[in-house]
Parts: sequence; C-alpha cells; structure tokens
Amino acid sequence: MKDVTRILFLMMGLAICLACGTGGNAGDASTHRSGQGPLDSALVPPAEAQRMIANYAPRAGVVIRGTDTLPNTRSVWFDIALLEALVHQVRDAGGSGIRFHLSAYSDAYPDGTGTDFTPPAKYWGHNTLLMVPTYGETVAGRTQHLDGGGGAYNRGGVIPPDGGPTL
Repeated sequence: MKDVTRILFLMMGLAICLACGTGGNAGDASTHRSGQGPLDSALVPPAEAQRMIANYAPRAGVVIRGTDTLPNTRSVWFDIALLEALVHQVRDAGGSGIRFHLSAYSDAYPDGTGTDFTPPAKYWGHNTLLMVPTYGETVAGRTQHLDGGGGAYNRGGVIPPDGGPTL
C-alpha cells in the first residue's frame, strides 16, 4: 500500500505541476525546459504509467451496494481551473505545497449528520482524494510540511463511477 500511495502522490504532484506552471518566476516549473527542471525528474513514461495504473486495479477494492459489487475508484479528475486556483491560494498564503490524502466517502449520508458536505449518492462508499494545503515549519533543522487547518478540497470526478482512465 505504501508503494501505491507513493505512486498516487507522484502522479497528482505531476498533474499540479503541469496544471499550474503558468507563472514566470525562477522557481516556476514552467520556466524549466527538458533536462533542466523538476517535471523531468517526475515524469513517468506512458508504458510504465499504464503498468502502474493496472497494478493498482486489484488493490483498489470494490464497493458493495445492495446486491451489486462495483469497482472502486482508481483515479480522481480535477478541473485545471480548480488546481490553478488552489496553487495560487496556497502560494499567496505562504504555503509550502499541497498534500494529497487518499480517503473514502462514507457509505451513507443520512439527514441530520450535521455536515454541509454531501457528495452525489453515486460516490458514496468510493475512494476519493482530498487536497490539503501545507505550511512548512522547521523543527530541529528539518522542514516539515504540516496540514493547514482550513479544511480540505475535493469535488473532483471519481473514476469509477464516472468513467475510466484514458492513459
């Protein structure tokens, strides 16, 4: 499971780098060219990416809904505008990055749970991904990236049930 988590973090980090590299400062991923920047060291060749995705399928599990056994979520899609807005918000607030938490929706959301967040019923019980801004803090000479206390971001397209990966 540790390898799966590492792979998902790498893939989501790459997605954010690709989605948000629109600035022009020296630390921006968009200013680096082939062989010179952080994207090159994070790039997974397509054939290996396909193999890694296939490796995850049996680990993703299933969702039991009544008498139906459904494949659980294997990926989460986020709109580029949401990713860009989140990166800009974290950067503007002095954040150090974004942590991706593997998570799962509850199996049910009955009335009166006290939450304003109720996902579409088709997502209930499925795996998902939460994005949490982090803030660097140096402790004993080592930088730690701590989750911010302002909540987590979600609302991506969960696949399945919304479709399948296209890589």
